[in-house]
Amino acid sequence: HTTAMDVGRIQAIDEDESILASDLFFDSMSAGFGAAVLATRNRDRQLAERIPFVRHFYRDQLVYAGALIKQLAQSASTRKTFNLAVTIDGQEHYFESVLDVIVKNTRIYGGEWVLSPDARSDDGLFELVPVAGHRDYTSKMLATLRHSPIDEPMLAKLGIRHSEPIRGAQFELTVLAPWATDPPAAQIDGEEFSRADKFTIDVLPRILNLIVPQNASEQAIQPE
Repeated sequence: HTTAMDVGRIQAIDEDESILASDLFFDSMSAGFGAAVLATRNRDRQLAERIPFVRHFYRDQLVYAGALIKQLAQSASTRKTFNLAVTIDGQEHYFESVLDVIVKNTRIYGGEWVLSPDARSDDGLFELVPVAGHRDYTSKMLATLRHSPIDEPMLAKLGIRHSEPIRGAQFELTVLAPWATDPPAAQIDGEEFSRADKFTIDVLPRILNLIVPQNASEQAIQPE
């Protein structure tokens, strides 16, 4: 059985409005903390592979965990956040002290987090998920983790709320970080992407054809 999936067309644009890079992605794009963890993981993995003894145990999820701890410590001590101006289908939004921003097509992020429960991969829309600071990050990681005993209503009773996803078909993300020397790290589908001051994303509806089990024909495809 075949089904169709949406694809995102992304461009990275510098401050002179020159296109630095362009590509396609089907699952997610992010800029900030998550992409920085990915880049650190890649550097650490390359370094570990050069050391005969270390490369046998410091790999896979352990390398990622090490990179996550490094970035958490660094972001807490150096305030690695940025302000973000976003235009989604002509509507303007502004976010301060952003730790991470994620643009999602599928429901599941990183194999374990459901950041947007209503997301479908074939509806012609992506979801933008802003993460404004460590409090928002912690709330999202707890409430959206699959099989987590903690949900959003429980956190709300404690006075902890997080920003909600915003849906759209056209996105323009502009990084506003006067204190930063470089734009935040970026990634698409788990691969490093060009750092930039601006990103544009256009959703191309249902252009990726996939072979799937027949009983999945009525459901959105959710790669993990």
